[in-house]
Amino acid sequence: MGFVYDYSVTLLFILATVLYVGFTLIALFAYRPIRYVKRHDSSTTSTEKNFKNKLAGKNILLLNSFFLILFFAWVMYQQWVSNLSVYMTGMGIPLSSYSLLWTLNAGLIVLIQLILVRISRWIKETIYQIYFGLLMLALSFFVLLLAKSYLYFVVAMMVLTLGEATAFPAIPALIHEYTPQSVKGRYLGLANSFAAAGRAVGPLFGGLLIDGASYQVLFVVAGLTDLILLAGLLFMYRLTKNSLHVYRE
Repeated sequence: MGFVYDYSVTLLFILATVLYVGFTLIALFAYRPIRYVKRHDSSTTSTEKNFKNKLAGKNILLLNSFFLILFFAWVMYQQWVSNLSVYMTGMGIPLSSYSLLWTLNAGLIVLIQLILVRISRWIKETIYQIYFGLLMLALSFFVLLLAKSYLYFVVAMMVLTLGEATAFPAIPALIHEYTPQSVKGRYLGLANSFAAAGRAVGPLFGGLLIDGASYQVLFVVAGLTDLILLAGLLFMYRLTKNSLHVYRE
């Protein structure tokens, strides 16, 4: 859309409206409700059901860590979506080139997910994906500190996408594993809420920090925050690992 913006902002809004209308029509005429089949397991006693539905204490600690990670990681990620465009155009890089970074982002996500599907059998624990992803998210901001030309932004986006595609999908997967069937929806909903809160706060946080300091300070704070999240998760997982209960139903 950056190329369209260079031509006409009015055309950009028209295209966006057409896409939304098209999706609405598809949703109205193509989507069908899912049929749910209720399963009855008469062999399971009430005591066993209560045990399965009880959320272990250490699980709660780890789940709270995931929620905080989602919030702060998205706050930092939003700097790419909002404030970085102003930074790049201020360096004389056209807006279309900034938009092209997100085309690269989308293509890389598809490629990385295909690779992850292939190598998932060799990943012993899903949490390793989160470790790796947080490290890459932090590294992307440190690359921005060195950015003097467009090539640096391309490299930083590739690193960011690697972190995004590995860390963010792994967190809901682990929340699913560490919650019983009766509360999975609640905790997955909380995960979405914390992520949405981070996306809402991110642009404001970045704008205030830029006005009070500089873009370089913002990049350092964002990179260090992701590293602190990584260190905190490492500590929390080691603390709870031996007492975690995995729900397989």
